[in-house]
Amino acid sequence: MGGFEFLQILRLRVQLEAGDAEDAPNRIGVAGLNDIDRRILRESFRVARQLQQRLQLDYHR
Repeated sequence: MGGFEFLQILRLRVQLEAGDAEDAPNRIGVAGLNDIDRRILRESFRVARQLQQRLQLDYHR
């Protein structure tokens, strides 16, 4: 599963738990995540940072 998909799943889970569709949060409380989700989230951000750095190198020449 890709990082983007993982973030969307976490976001949807938080919104479903909130219940009210109009006030559904888009923020994910990291403290409420289990260890595995926290590790996957951290890795997803690491990969995104690497991609940003690569794009910066490719397009700032």
